[in-house]
Amino acid sequence: LDGGQMTLGPHVMMWANAFLARLDITQEFFASWDDMRVLPRETITLSIRDGAEVVYIACRNGSRPLGFTFRTGMRLPSVYTATGKAMLSTLPDEAVRRLLAGGGEAWPEPLTSMGPRSVDELLAELADVRRRGYSVDKEGVREGMYCFGAPVFDSNGPAAVAGVAVSILSDEVDDALQERAGQAMLSLARRLSERLGAAHRR
Repeated sequence: LDGGQMTLGPHVMMWANAFLARLDITQEFFASWDDMRVLPRETITLSIRDGAEVVYIACRNGSRPLGFTFRTGMRLPSVYTATGKAMLSTLPDEAVRRLLAGGGEAWPEPLTSMGPRSVDELLAELADVRRRGYSVDKEGVREGMYCFGAPVFDSNGPAAVAGVAVSILSDEVDDALQERAGQAMLSLARRLSERLGAAHRR
């Protein structure tokens, strides 16, 4: 109580601000994607990482059926998803090893016959993500679906705080479309990172 009136403590205010910030960034996510006018019929997602999983906080399922529906609040193993790989790529390899091997968590059950099956396989993929700038999920979440992702940063450090991705039918993906999708995700991720106060990144 302060002067006979109840005041909110700092912990409550922190969660309130985080909630409002999340609402704001999800609105920015949709608005930025619409403004870019790239691959408008495809599915896009925004997720955050919770340990070894990703949690989807915004999804827009496209007009082209993928045979898979993303839902807000859905959790998937980070090692199989484009957003998860994008976020994990911003961690040092040793931190990834601790998270997935030394942290007491078993390697996640595969979702398909594709995707990495060990930390070493994953680290090889993450090296490619760092070199290329964007991540690729080749049917690791669902057979017949490719996803391309990029990391989103805030002002607090080098580790990503979120990831964005676009999902496309695998039989339509060629090298040119992959590059177009990857660059679109990088552009979207940069917009959101700037909105969150991150320093400019190459």
